[in-house]
Amino acid sequence: MSLDMTVPYEAMVWIGWEEQQELLALPRLLRPGDTFVDCGANIGLWSLVAAAIVGAQGRVEAFEASPGAAARLAENAKQSTAIRVHAAALSDGPGTLRFDVGETHNVARVSDDGAISVPATTLDAALEGAVSGLKLDVEGHELQVLRGGARTLENRPWIVVEFNKEHAGARTLGEWPVHELLAGLGYRASTVDGEPLEAGWMPRFGYANVLYRV
Repeated sequence: MSLDMTVPYEAMVWIGWEEQQELLALPRLLRPGDTFVDCGANIGLWSLVAAAIVGAQGRVEAFEASPGAAARLAENAKQSTAIRVHAAALSDGPGTLRFDVGETHNVARVSDDGAISVPATTLDAALEGAVSGLKLDVEGHELQVLRGGARTLENRPWIVVEFNKEHAGARTLGEWPVHELLAGLGYRASTVDGEPLEAGWMPRFGYANVLYRV
C-alpha cells in the first residue's frame, strides 16, 4: 500500500499496529472461497488482508463513501481480482447522504453537517449470494447499515463492528442500539479473540471492535 506517513492512521498501518489483533484473527474467521464485506473500507487494509485469505475463488466487497479514500482503495484493490470496490455509503435505503470528509480520511463520516453529498445504497441491494463475514466501521452509521441488510443477515454471518462511545451515544455495550438489534437476532458479543462480553462492558479507550457471532 502507498502510505502518507503524515497521517497517524497510515503511519500505524506502516508499522503494523493498526487493528493488529483483528487482522490476526481474520484467518480464524475466513476460509478460501468465502465472501467478506468491508463496510467502511477506507484505503483497503482489511480488504487486502481478507483477499489474501479468501483467494481467487472468494470475494471481497469493499464499500467506501469518502471520494478520496475510495480512489485510493480502488488503486490498492488492483492487487487482487477478489476485491470489488463500491464508491458509496451504506445505509438503510438508497439515495444520497451528506458526508463530512473529516480532517483525515479515517474519521470521515455520514453527517447532516457534511459539506458534500455521496451516493448511498444498502447491503441487500448491492450484494448477491451468502456472506461469510462483515467488518463494519462507519463512524456511527452502523445501525442504519444493518437495517439495510436484513436479507444479508438471514444466514447470520459473523460481524466485527466498532463500538465507539462518542458516536454510539451509549456508555455500555447493552445501551447500544446496534447491540440490541444483533442480540435480538441471536448474536452474542465477544472480543475478536473470543472472550465473551456482557451488557455492562465498556471499551477501555472509548472505542473497540466487537465480534458478533451466533
